Amino acid sequence: MDTSLKVIRGQVQTLQLETPKPKLDAVLRIQGYKDPNKVRRVIRESALTAIEAFIENTVPTVTYRIVDVHSVDREGAVLGAAVKLQSEIFQQYLAEAKEVVVFVLTVGKQIDDQTIKWMDEEKLVEALFLESAAWLGVEDATKQFVLKIRNWAMQQSMRISRRLGPGYSYPIDGQQVMWDLLDQRPLFDLLDAADMPVTLLESSAMLPKMSRSGLFGLIPR
Repeated sequence: MDTSLKVIRGQVQTLQLETPKPKLDAVLRIQGYKDPNKVRRVIRESALTAIEAFIENTVPTVTYRIVDVHSVDREGAVLGAAVKLQSEIFQQYLAEAKEVVVFVLTVGKQIDDQTIKWMDEEKLVEALFLESAAWLGVEDATKQFVLKIRNWAMQQSMRISRRLGPGYSYPIDGQQVMWDLLDQRPLFDLLDAADMPVTLLESSAMLPKMSRSGLFGLIPR
């Protein structure tokens, strides 16, 4: 498996990431078990079953592209030729960026399929733990991608901004400012969505469910 980052400016790239291996204690804590040592054996076994299913079924991939920042103002940012993203956050976080890395990451459709299968079989505890393991997997895969992008940026005498994603809020002048989830559409347009393993629904939610989108600014040092 080639997990090396390839960067061709303007072109959409897809990278397979290493399989995350969520820790049992972390999965239990997500579900409110503050002291894993006090968890009943049957619960621990269900969580372990879910973790094993996640590791066996996940195919973490990220689709990404580097595009120019055309302009940034209080209304939003224009990327590439004419793709408009609307939020005040960009003036705060992308004002110095010359380019951005746009990405969509997923741990794969198989996780959704297994969750649905277990729910149909009324294995609700296992399904719940599988979702927890999958979100930890998304975090791990994101960190892998961030590290690769950061290392590449350093070689180009650049640094990266914080990760920004539609549907999340970011601090500006002591207030939380939202980047509207509806901006998923122009973000996907930048990535030639027809060739991605992630589908954008009319609601702006993504399938597979265990997916993440966003961008990083590339800022000259």
